[in-house]
Amino acid sequence: MLAPSKINLFLHITGRRSDRYHELETLFYPLRSPADEVTLKRIAGPGVSLRCNDAGLPTDGRNLCVKALLAFCQKAGISPDGFEIGLKKTIPVAAGMGGGSSDAAAVLRLLQQAYPDKLTASQLAEIALTIGADVPYFLNPVPAVASGIGEHLIPVDGLPDELPILIDAPRFPVSAKWAYQHRIPTPPPDPDQLSALIEKLRMRDFAAAAELLHNDLEEAVFRKFPVLEKRKADLLSAGACRVMMTGSGPTLFALFESFAARDKAAGK
Repeated sequence: MLAPSKINLFLHITGRRSDRYHELETLFYPLRSPADEVTLKRIAGPGVSLRCNDAGLPTDGRNLCVKALLAFCQKAGISPDGFEIGLKKTIPVAAGMGGGSSDAAAVLRLLQQAYPDKLTASQLAEIALTIGADVPYFLNPVPAVASGIGEHLIPVDGLPDELPILIDAPRFPVSAKWAYQHRIPTPPPDPDQLSALIEKLRMRDFAAAAELLHNDLEEAVFRKFPVLEKRKADLLSAGACRVMMTGSGPTLFALFESFAARDKAAGK
């Protein structure tokens, strides 16, 4: 099963809860590429095993895929012994693109396919939320507005299946916890900015949509990693209308006015 990545076209922090989670308003947009590949099969032997092409990732209970499998089995009353998870990573790790969350959701989806009568859709979503705030989104990765800590999802119809964007994913990780803790207060977006962004995207007016992109976490990450400013400038000089960080970064996405402009920039 393919586990897609995502970008946040809009990310506004609206508050902080007593449990230290931040409440937000965001617009998730799924990407078919880059995507990870997740497989699940039964094997002989005790416990859960995980095979991964990235030697830097844990393969024990610290891995979100293993956490997802154990949580599903516990809720469904299934023994977790004899499961093997295969994980082929393409999405950069700790890059703001939701790779780990998407992988965990893929495991849940595969288990739900294998045991369709064990859990309801709402129970699956509850499990997903215990694993990570972004995991419920990847149970049905379509364009969606999310609120709360990311668990309240409203699908957005009418958006293009593809956007004229380029992805620039620096090969260094940024802790989401760090990005939220060190967020630098910036002027809040206009109350109607998110709805205006959605409307411009529906109209395929990408140049206008670019002016409405927003990310409250960007300033702090840019200050910590000045190289991002250089990479942003390179994308703008290649013709991008706007360059924005996705999620807690450091991945950047550049939105172009057209696919022709995007393809020309990609050639550079």
